[in-house]
Amino acid sequence: MEKPAMGKLKCNVDVSFSTSLNRVGISMCIRDVEGCYVLSKTLWLSLLCSVEVGEALGLYHAMKWNHELQLANVDFEVD
Repeated sequence: MEKPAMGKLKCNVDVSFSTSLNRVGISMCIRDVEGCYVLSKTLWLSLLCSVEVGEALGLYHAMKWNHELQLANVDFEVD
């Protein structure tokens, strides 16, 4: 995990899968240029999908969340 570029924020996205609960968990964390915590969010989706689709959904929800927060100059990082 690298710090964001100067003047930017960074949103790291991670996805987990629970076959027993038939859910996908999405975790998002925004950090500043120093790598310090700014804000985070988690959510669960009631579906089970492939890793590739789960990662894409994670990125989609992270981008949507950043848009709702009206943040600009955000770099995104997924696994």
